[in-house]
Amino acid sequence: MALLPFQSRPEKFPFPVVTILIVLICLAVYFAQAFNTSKFESTLTTFCLEEMKTHKNLYQGTTLDQKNTTCQNVFKGIYFSDNKKLALKLILDRAIKDQDNPRIVHWFSYYLKQKYAEFSSRAPAQDISMQLGLVAGSFDPVHMLTAVFTHGSWWHVVVNVFAFLVFASAAEYLLGRWGFLLLFLFLTYSSHAIYSVLYLLVASPDLEITIGLSGIVFGMMSFMALILYRAKRRFVFWFFVTLTATSLAIQLFVIFSVITDWLHYFSTGGDSRISFRVHWAGLVMGIVTAMLIPLRFIRQNDIPRMHYGLKGTYPLIKYKAPKN
Repeated sequence: MALLPFQSRPEKFPFPVVTILIVLICLAVYFAQAFNTSKFESTLTTFCLEEMKTHKNLYQGTTLDQKNTTCQNVFKGIYFSDNKKLALKLILDRAIKDQDNPRIVHWFSYYLKQKYAEFSSRAPAQDISMQLGLVAGSFDPVHMLTAVFTHGSWWHVVVNVFAFLVFASAAEYLLGRWGFLLLFLFLTYSSHAIYSVLYLLVASPDLEITIGLSGIVFGMMSFMALILYRAKRRFVFWFFVTLTATSLAIQLFVIFSVITDWLHYFSTGGDSRISFRVHWAGLVMGIVTAMLIPLRFIRQNDIPRMHYGLKGTYPLIKYKAPKN
C-alpha cells in the first residue's frame, strides 16, 4: 500500500526497493528473535526438569519476584537481567537471609553460580533485542541504526512494518531511492539522538532500551503530510490497484495518531513500555525535514498541481468512449 501524489500513474510507480529492503530486514530480525526465544524456552524447560527432580526445594523463595518460586523463574530472572551479577547477588541474599550455617550459605552460593554458568553455556548467548536495541542515554551509531530493525512482538512488527510500508514507499517515490535513504538515516539518527538527550535531561534511574520502527513511522507521516501540502499535491491510496483519492486524509491521520499517542501517554502516566519520546522526536524531525527540503528535489513529472474546487477534481481513470 502506498500514498502516491494524485493522478500519478500507478504503472509508472517505481518499485520501492529501499522500503521493501528495510521491511525485509525487520522481518528477518524478528524471525531470528522468535527462533532465539524458542531455543531459550526449550533449553530452560529441559534444564529445569533435570534440576527439579533433585533440588526442588532449593529454589523456593529464591527468585527476584517473590511470587514466583520455580527454577525457571530463577534462571529467567538472571538471564534477562541487565546486570546479571547484581541479579544473582539479590537472589543469593534472599535465599540465605534465614541461614545461620556458613557452610550451607557457601554451598548454596557456589552451587547456584555453577548451575547458572552451566545453564548460560547451553542457552542462547543473549536476547537479540538486548543486543540490537539502543540503551537510553547512549549515542552509539551502530545501535541507533540496529534498534529500528528490532521489535518486541509479532503485533509490534506487523503494525510498524505496515505503517512504514504505506508512508515510506510514497516518500521513496517523491525523493527517489538515494534521497529516501538519506531521509531514513536522518530520521533514524536524529530521533534517537533527541531521545537520548531527553533521557539524560530527565535523569531517569531506570535502564531503558528502545527498539522498533515507530519513531521513523511518525517521522515519515509528518514529512509526507507537510511536503504534500507544500508541493500542493493530492495523493491516492493504492495497493497495486488504485482505491481512492483525497487531499486531507494524511493530515487528519497524522493528527489522529498524535492525539492517540498523547492520550495513551497520559492514561499510563508515562509508565509504559512504549518509547513515546522516540515517537515525538521522529514527528518533529519529519516536520523539520519537510520544511527545509527544497521542492526541486520532489518528483514532479506527470503530477499536476492541486487546484481547489471542482476545477481540481481529476478522474483516477480517464475513460474514452468507443467510436461507432
